[in-house]
Amino acid sequence: MRLKAKWIFHGRDFHIKADSFEVSKGYNEVQLFRDLAPSAKSVKGMIGIDYVLGGKLDGNMSPIFPSLKGGGVSVSKVKLKGFKLMNAVSKSTNKEEMMDPDLSKVKIKSSINNNIITIEKTKMRIAGFRPRFEGQYSLDGKLNLKGRIGLPPFGIIGIPFTVKGTQDNPIVKLKRDKDGKPLEETNESEKEQEQ
Repeated sequence: MRLKAKWIFHGRDFHIKADSFEVSKGYNEVQLFRDLAPSAKSVKGMIGIDYVLGGKLDGNMSPIFPSLKGGGVSVSKVKLKGFKLMNAVSKSTNKEEMMDPDLSKVKIKSSINNNIITIEKTKMRIAGFRPRFEGQYSLDGKLNLKGRIGLPPFGIIGIPFTVKGTQDNPIVKLKRDKDGKPLEETNESEKEQEQ
């Protein structure tokens, strides 16, 4: 795995930059990768990442998730296999072509703050379809995503969808997100009060 990482500034921010590494290897070998991207266990292929994270570590040198702040970009050339979110969207829209798709040059911009990962609008191409999605997921697995599947040939006509629930049990509805209610954030002081 070609993975270059370095501490920057005052030693509290961690900058990870990798031109390409195998997703399954990163998932199996790097605990932080598993914690921040648990759905990566369903992904095969290569990914590049440029991400800056800051936050606190506990006594075991593990990140305290509500303290994490940062953001960056990942670019992938991957195949999804058994990816519950994409397969739930495929089933709900009756578009089998979207089941376990190959994804090439998908660029995902995201940020982390108060236990929430926010994903900016991301566009893909899958077998003539042009899906896009954006939204949030929490580090404890809750989902709040919305998107649209642009239909062939040009993606002008599309099917809107929302995804709620959890990463293990995504609930897909074919409708626009009218309430648009964001996920509830957990800040560091709230987490400390719980313990």
